[in-house]
Amino acid sequence: MTIHNNKSSNLFLKLIFLLSIFFSGTLLSKYVWPHISVPFSNPWNVYGPLTEILYNPSNDIIRFIAFISIPSIILVCFALLVKNTKISTLLFLPQGIITYPNKKNSLLKKSFFFSLVSVFVISINLYTQNNITDLDIFHVGEILGTGNELLLKKTPYKDFIFIHGLYEDSLRAVFSFKVFGKSIGALLSWMALEKMLTYLMLFAFLYVLFKDNLYFSTISLFIIILLCMPNVLPQSIGINTDFTRYCKVMSRDFITFYYLLVAIKLYYSTLSNYKTSSVLIQFGLLSFLSTSAFLISIDRGFYLTAGSLFFCIIYTYVFIDNSIQYLKVIGAFAIGFSLALALIGHMIDWQFYYFFDFAFLKLPAYKELMDGYQYSIYEKHFYNVLILYSVTIFWIFYRLLSSPGTLQKKIKTFIKSYFVEIFLVFLSVCFFRSALGRSDWGHIVYSTSLLAIVILFIFFKHYFRDITSKNIRFFILRFSLLTVLFSSIYLIATTANQMHIKSAFPIHQADNDYLSQEYKSTVIFLKKELNDNETFFTMTSEAIWYYLTNKPCPTRFQIVWFAMPQFYQEEIINDLKKNNVKYILYENDYWSNTIDNIDNKKRLKHIFHYIHTVYTPYTVIGSNRIWIKKDAS
Repeated sequence: MTIHNNKSSNLFLKLIFLLSIFFSGTLLSKYVWPHISVPFSNPWNVYGPLTEILYNPSNDIIRFIAFISIPSIILVCFALLVKNTKISTLLFLPQGIITYPNKKNSLLKKSFFFSLVSVFVISINLYTQNNITDLDIFHVGEILGTGNELLLKKTPYKDFIFIHGLYEDSLRAVFSFKVFGKSIGALLSWMALEKMLTYLMLFAFLYVLFKDNLYFSTISLFIIILLCMPNVLPQSIGINTDFTRYCKVMSRDFITFYYLLVAIKLYYSTLSNYKTSSVLIQFGLLSFLSTSAFLISIDRGFYLTAGSLFFCIIYTYVFIDNSIQYLKVIGAFAIGFSLALALIGHMIDWQFYYFFDFAFLKLPAYKELMDGYQYSIYEKHFYNVLILYSVTIFWIFYRLLSSPGTLQKKIKTFIKSYFVEIFLVFLSVCFFRSALGRSDWGHIVYSTSLLAIVILFIFFKHYFRDITSKNIRFFILRFSLLTVLFSSIYLIATTANQMHIKSAFPIHQADNDYLSQEYKSTVIFLKKELNDNETFFTMTSEAIWYYLTNKPCPTRFQIVWFAMPQFYQEEIINDLKKNNVKYILYENDYWSNTIDNIDNKKRLKHIFHYIHTVYTPYTVIGSNRIWIKKDAS
């Protein structure tokens, strides 16, 4: 009884100490936050929400790093201060290395789980599909417009500009047209299939992550989907909030989850059965996936490349001890990189100059000045996200300090044992860079999916067995499985009708069904008025017009909003002159004319000045105001 009380008392004191250190660090982080300030600079005269308040977007990056690091730095300093004392013995008692073996699952069991998850993923996506009245003209039009440029044999980056990635912004439109025929419904159907593939790839990754534990991987997938569903959590606990979801899995992350699957499989296979040839193949694949991710989405390319470099550094530090092995790993990375580079070159017609100039030099320098928001630490939900990141990093450092042995041995042993946790935390921090670029809740939730996975992994691996008895674990796992099963049955019963199927896969839906009458009339007008050699340009930032009229954009910017720097505005003016553009879709009532409540006329002064000089109002169709070149009227 006395021993039990001592253990309880020690645990209580340890929690008090650790919570005190963490919250002290958090308070200091919050105090330091507004005092970190980088001078504002705007050499290209970009106009956006941050330029209006003269705020440098780099502030949020530095503040974020400081906020999530300070509690851990204080913990390390405290550990050094109390070294070789009773407090150190109390707080940093060596933690046992927690491992769990690969589960041996029968073929029947695997088939059942994978079938169940597949049905659940398909049904949940059918259930959440938008109907035709919810078409996002800006974002879907962004894909359709640039996809149309590819069909017209134009070269990416050299002939047309997009800001996400070649696949995300263009290629998936082309692929959907080739498979289903050219239509808006074809693209939406492709996107629905892509979303399902991403969730299935997520499950495959979770299955590998949890070392073939079907229960943990299935439950984790269910929790992530629950977090992604709008309004579920707030309504279920009676909270009214504008923050309708807490996580979002982006369809472009199918490559992210496959990349993570390969990385984690590489680590596990090294621990269990080290074969040089297998390891080198997986290293080459890792390098290939991270580099080719630039084709999918530029930001994912940066993050996964950073992840590969980090993975390589900690892997070689822990597992490789001679120069020949180092050279083999570097060679495998080089081969994977070269193959990915060849793929990128093929897809962009070998125009690497334009790709590198825009994606690596120009876009990162101005995008956040164009559309960034200041991160609001004083908003509760925004603050809580930072706390979650800070807690996970604090936990990593606490576990490191609790490892036995000398410093060098301690670090190496710790990295080997906590390799997955360290790697996933690093990558989740990288992914949050997107949220710091445009700090609204929508961008924050789609940047936190990896953080949710990290937290679930830490909980199931390190704490689930400790806080539950065998009988309770049995009940929780089976109950969760039954929840997934009955959710699937309910969703199938709800969505198994012709209306839901058509909504999810509107392959045969006519394009006109997605358009208002004023858009239909405007398309008819432009097709009638423009001959084969004549073009028009839209200042509404709606790339969909070029798809609807099947006309090439006379400049590199289907979405004129992207042409924020002065030199890009001058490029557009020169293209309008060179191509003798007859009509300008000057403006309409769609929200993309005033993104972030800033009128395009403020953002694109030079282009509008040229239009006011050379063009004149011609006709109005609904809210679409069309101008004509003065010498053509």
